[in-house]
Amino acid sequence: MFSDTSIVSPGRGLHARFKSLGDMSGKTLDDVISVVGPPSSSSSIPFGHTLLQWQETGCHVALLFDRNNQFVSVRHAEYEPTPAHKGNFLRLVIGLGAILVLLAAIVGLRR
Repeated sequence: MFSDTSIVSPGRGLHARFKSLGDMSGKTLDDVISVVGPPSSSSSIPFGHTLLQWQETGCHVALLFDRNNQFVSVRHAEYEPTPAHKGNFLRLVIGLGAILVLLAAIVGLRR
């Protein structure tokens, strides 16, 4: 069985690589690919621009480049981090339930 962490692990890696690029001003397509890897898809759009997209589970980034392969803008960026406390809440509820059962047993023994 896969945990939430293992499923979105590739997306976390992709997100970290994009963050490491910092300010995108002046970056070329080659600059970006050298850090984050090749895009998942490429689409030609009007005025000689190209929309490149990178996608991994939990992360999707779409960047626009001009005809000279210079960065123009971020068209879409979505990152869904793993919920940090999802599993911990369930463990807390189970633990509290177990404590209540033990306390009820102790009170029952004293009667």
